[in-house]
Amino acid sequence: YGAIMNLQIEKSSFGDFWIEDDAIYLYTSEQMVDFIKDHLIRINQLTVSFEKIDEHPKQVFKTKEISLVVASERADALVAALTHSSRSDAKDLIRKGYVQVNHIELEEPDKICNNGSVISIRGTGRFTFLGFSRKTRTGRIVAEFLQNI
Repeated sequence: YGAIMNLQIEKSSFGDFWIEDDAIYLYTSEQMVDFIKDHLIRINQLTVSFEKIDEHPKQVFKTKEISLVVASERADALVAALTHSSRSDAKDLIRKGYVQVNHIELEEPDKICNNGSVISIRGTGRFTFLGFSRKTRTGRIVAEFLQNI
């Protein structure tokens, strides 16, 4: 992440990325492909090269299923539950650009997440929202997630 930011690229110009044994996958706009290929050539002491691929590679994760009680269906409520923090702290994470939904930075805390949405929270992890399973006696909602481990 630091090497990308060092190129002084706007955060909105690229999405999520992940690292595998011999590859780095980075979601970016069509306009940024050549710039990244030409300028992102070193990460720390390693020489790297990028190439454009047309297929979305399948990322395989080890996961565990978790259930959390949430106050509502809004993204800030889900983020608060996933980070074990207050809803106002979750809104701060969203405002700072630390939360992505489906590899795109979340800008509105009142967004409703769909089943299957991938929620990435910097410093916390990546989760797939499976949906709501039931309501508690007090009317709160139990949300089901797959957590990447």
